Amino acid sequence: MGRYLAILAIIALGVGFFSGLKVTKPGMVETGNKYLREHNFYDFRLLSSIGFDADAVEEMRKQEHVLAADGSYYEDMIYEDADGKEKVLRAQSITEHVNTLELRDGRMPEADDECVVDAYQFKGQDIIGQEIEIADSNTQDTKDAFAHKKYKVVGTVNSPIYINIERGTTDLGNGRISAFIFIPEGGFSFDAYKEIYVQSQDSYDIYTDAYDDFIDDVTPDMETALKAVTDDRYDRLVTELGRTLVEDAVEKQQQELQAMMQDAQSGTLTQEQIAQMEQLQPLTQEQQDALVQEYGEQAAKEAFGDVKTYVLDRSTNVGYMCYDNDTNIVDGVAKVFPIFFFLIAALVCSTTMTRMVDDERGQIGTYRALGYTNGRIMAKYLIYSGSSAFLGCVIGFFGGSYLFPYVISEAYKMLYDFGTGIEFYFSPGLLVICLIVSLLCSMGTAFLACINELRCMPAELIRPKAPAAGKRILLERIPFIWKPMKFLHKVTARNVFRFKKRMFMMLLGIAGCTALVLTGLGVKDSVSNLAEFQYGDIDTYDMEVTLNGTYNEDIQQEVEDAVGDGFEDSTAILKSTVEYHAASAIKTVYLIAAEPEDLESFVKFDMTTSNGTYPGNGEVMLSKKIAEIADVTVGDPITLHDTDAGDVTLTVSGIFENYVWHYAYITPECYEQYFDKACEANTMYLHVDTDSTAYEAGGKLSALSNVMSVSVVADIKDRVENMMKMMDAVVGLVIGSAGALAFIVLFNLSNINITERVREIATIKVLGFYPRETGSYVFRENFILTLMGIVVGLPLGCLLHRFVMSQIQVDMVAFATRIMNISYLYSVLIVLAFLIIVDLVMRRKIDKIDMAESLKSIE
Repeated sequence: MGRYLAILAIIALGVGFFSGLKVTKPGMVETGNKYLREHNFYDFRLLSSIGFDADAVEEMRKQEHVLAADGSYYEDMIYEDADGKEKVLRAQSITEHVNTLELRDGRMPEADDECVVDAYQFKGQDIIGQEIEIADSNTQDTKDAFAHKKYKVVGTVNSPIYINIERGTTDLGNGRISAFIFIPEGGFSFDAYKEIYVQSQDSYDIYTDAYDDFIDDVTPDMETALKAVTDDRYDRLVTELGRTLVEDAVEKQQQELQAMMQDAQSGTLTQEQIAQMEQLQPLTQEQQDALVQEYGEQAAKEAFGDVKTYVLDRSTNVGYMCYDNDTNIVDGVAKVFPIFFFLIAALVCSTTMTRMVDDERGQIGTYRALGYTNGRIMAKYLIYSGSSAFLGCVIGFFGGSYLFPYVISEAYKMLYDFGTGIEFYFSPGLLVICLIVSLLCSMGTAFLACINELRCMPAELIRPKAPAAGKRILLERIPFIWKPMKFLHKVTARNVFRFKKRMFMMLLGIAGCTALVLTGLGVKDSVSNLAEFQYGDIDTYDMEVTLNGTYNEDIQQEVEDAVGDGFEDSTAILKSTVEYHAASAIKTVYLIAAEPEDLESFVKFDMTTSNGTYPGNGEVMLSKKIAEIADVTVGDPITLHDTDAGDVTLTVSGIFENYVWHYAYITPECYEQYFDKACEANTMYLHVDTDSTAYEAGGKLSALSNVMSVSVVADIKDRVENMMKMMDAVVGLVIGSAGALAFIVLFNLSNINITERVREIATIKVLGFYPRETGSYVFRENFILTLMGIVVGLPLGCLLHRFVMSQIQVDMVAFATRIMNISYLYSVLIVLAFLIIVDLVMRRKIDKIDMAESLKSIE
């Protein structure tokens, strides 16, 4: 029964781990797919530098491959939260057909001065019934964009546009949007929509090649349709502007003509004025039309410049792409770990069935002598191993397909909340694969073990197998080591090194388990300590203050006074955002313009892997992740897109380690020359004595008129740590499964070791060994083999950890491939702990060995 359960458990564990991880991504993707389809998530986002009117939206609805289209307004604005801190909100109009909202609490707006707010970012706040007020610190253009100054919150919602916690970037405040709100179209004062959202299909699943191919095929048609409606709107604008200008000119001409006629009647006109009056003849319709076109073109050119249009697909939506990346983390782990589980499962099954068949040679010989066929005899062992593997596979498949997706999806709710649990996904094809592999591992090894024995004659099988020829081990040939050893230690050494098959089985099993445990702990180190690496080793400042204007000495003094005695040091830099247009998506990059001495004690650059330097004029220094995305190294050019300056190409001077967000550093001189703007510092980094000082100073600094926002690094660190906690579930499952695997391997190999040495153990008990001595005689070998397996497994775990981390990709995050020293110790202790538990369990089996029965069993 022990062997039977060992095979069942090892198969259940391997299949559960494999199937659980394999179905987690499809389940999570299907959850997102169902949510986005239910709320009509857009396929295309259309932008135009001249905006869109209702006719343009209606025209897009008539296009082929368009199921629905809605115009949308949006505007970023600053508001004060309940604590008096200024934050940036993105206000968007409620659309009817595309990107429909999911109401989580309250109701939808019924009046133009009502709104619904971000359910995630306002979670835990009693926000319904309160008012969102547009702060006075907003520009006049921002204030003019809204029909009201205050909007009453009547509900909380989720939006398919924002499926993760990221809300995007902005030119206001610290460059990041805190939350979104949705208001009716009548709550805005715009003359034109800023964008059109288009839904082109409702049948393709997200993140599939079929969907990508569909988008690639439809995009050219969408670009053509967008250009057509934009050209029509441009022509209408030209006509409207031209007609207005011509009407004004005609009216002015008529007024002049009327005034001259009055002067003529009074006889006060000069000869020159009379000639001028004769030239002021009313314009014909043809002349007016020509002037309308001329004046309209000129006015439109001055107002809008060159008209630009953009067709953006879902790849530019941060939440959509992040969800794909984050589900790929699980898929990346699923590509690696199950292979080791199945290899070790095959190893255990092979050892178990080989030993079992070997132990029952006499029975097999008796069956042969009684006339049983080889097939009948083999069926016993195939059914034994096959039924165990079958049960283990079924239990593991359905258990793993439920447990892993559930635990991991619950952890991911910290970043993504679709309002429902995960869609469980059971794959019949995957079950068949698991069954085939499981049966091969068990029945295949049983078949090979049986076929070797069945080649022998029955009489040969009935007789005991001749013992292996005695051989000297290597230690015996080293006298100064061998001679001082105690007798029992010499016996242990012989048993360990003479039975090479058992030794290699134990080594591989324990080494594999140790490697898996270390990899799991290493993944936790690399992920969970990300915040400490970023905000302890790299960004060493305590506070970041975003200014409401340009830095000067007066502001410096105000900041120091607000912080008080806890102030230690500060520096001022320019911080803005640019974009890198990758092949698959648009990446937002923080652009920092500062001299190296300004950052010396605030940011630590580690460029040991790139041998780079701080940039000079025309150069840029990049964080590692964005350099990998752009596929650039030191000396390569990279093009960054700025809203005002357009595309700017710079040479990479260095690549530095960075784990959170993308950064690009340049000098002030480079900023002024290549971005064609004055480099005016708008951000301050501060050192203060304690975190409590930072929190206390944050409120005082926020109250200053010259301060836009304040970020306490300790707060950011906590937020990143919370984001990374989603990985704890994955890591916990890996470590738990690896630990269980180690226990099963140790238990099974120890059980086999004892079973095949029953007569030997009975002999030493007869010779007078005490129970403690008997246990030490047997388990000393296990301890030595386990230590040898650990020595082999630790470097193997380092290699496996490095490979696993290379498979885990998350947008805007670069994981550190690190294993903390304590994790090596924990890995050793975990494996040794299971060894001790197995030893304690197995000692009871040794105590139950009947000496007389065991010694005469040969007869």
